[in-house]
Amino acid sequence: TVVENMTFPIRLVDGVTDQEGRLEVELDGTWGTVCNKGWTEQNSIIACNQLGLAYNPRFGQPKVKASAPKSTPILLNWVSCTDEDSDLTKCLSESQNPIHCTHDQDVFLHCQIPTWAGITLAAVPKIKDKQETQLRSILIDRAGMHDHSTMLFSSALQIDYNYYDISNVTVTESSADGIYVRLNHPYTNNRMEHCNVYRSQGNGLVTRYPFLETAYSTFRDNSLSGFTYDPFFTEAEAIGIRNFMRSDQVTVLKESQSFPLTQEITLFITE
Repeated sequence: TVVENMTFPIRLVDGVTDQEGRLEVELDGTWGTVCNKGWTEQNSIIACNQLGLAYNPRFGQPKVKASAPKSTPILLNWVSCTDEDSDLTKCLSESQNPIHCTHDQDVFLHCQIPTWAGITLAAVPKIKDKQETQLRSILIDRAGMHDHSTMLFSSALQIDYNYYDISNVTVTESSADGIYVRLNHPYTNNRMEHCNVYRSQGNGLVTRYPFLETAYSTFRDNSLSGFTYDPFFTEAEAIGIRNFMRSDQVTVLKESQSFPLTQEITLFITE
């Protein structure tokens, strides 16, 4: 199988699928391989993007690596692309002849089909006495790619502050985690029923906070775990929650202020 970009002189050959294989480039009308000396993730991003695909470093290598015929030349070595490059053959590299590499050092890549980002439900305070919010009968397929140019992936369904009645949600083939729940309301019935996550490249369900109940749900054939509870927040995740909030929903806590927190009040506090 050969995946080739007809605009740029680059292709993947001898792969099990159309998205993987040995990387070859064309210089002066001749096709040849690329030596992996000095190869970087940025180079992989550029190569996959040229083919209309995306690169995920966790799954960046093909299942099978077929060696090139001995007659195939090695055309590039020590390739060094930046995020401003768009053509691998125009990146800085060594192309002197002979290149001191063997075909055991050829670059192999596994790219993937680009997806959409998915759904994010931002943190919104729960209003007292309002009818519960329901998420029902949702199918999210092939989501999870936030930015193909920076290898930024996100969950297919991300809930920043959960107080929802969730049922009959199916997530298939996410590029990252299937469902990611950051915070759960401590006084609501946070229940997920008949929810299914299949073949995600990350975890099936991830939550950072307790007070979440699941029932009659299936998390199957995901690359990592089916269910993960991890209370650790990165700084970027905490900032991400805050940045989605409206300014009138955030209270800045100063030394002279105090706020009573009761079951009837939802208050976001930042410093």
